[in-house]
Amino acid sequence: MMQTTNPIGMFRLIPCFAAALCVMACHSVWPPTTTAEDEATPADAPAAAVVTPPLPYWDGDNCVYETNSWKLTVTYLQKGTRSEGQQGVLERDGQKVELDVVGAQLDTPLGTLKNYGPERPSLWSISGWNFADRKLVKSSRFVQPRPAPEKE
Repeated sequence: MMQTTNPIGMFRLIPCFAAALCVMACHSVWPPTTTAEDEATPADAPAAAVVTPPLPYWDGDNCVYETNSWKLTVTYLQKGTRSEGQQGVLERDGQKVELDVVGAQLDTPLGTLKNYGPERPSLWSISGWNFADRKLVKSSRFVQPRPAPEKE
């Protein structure tokens, strides 16, 4: 019995094979480049410490992140709507940290915070202090709070 091959199946493999050859050829001609940052940091150097913000608690419509002497209070405006915005106030030792330069960042025990400025260009924008890493800036629906601390 004579075995027949499927010519269409063979042609399906040609683009994959050609792409693999192209990738191999490109890497041999142009090796991966390194940046000055890669060269400045040895491979065995310890990674920079990543600060995980503490779990917040709700105080009315305010989401409060608190550790040691630092306190970030994020007020949700139009909470739960598509126009939900945030206004952040940062305190250290009970004193308000004033907004000096818009876009300035500050490393704190809460994490790296950013000054988004006093004005909200749109209802759903952020103003005041909040996390510099936008992945940590959460809608009120996604905040996983802890119980509020006991008031003395």
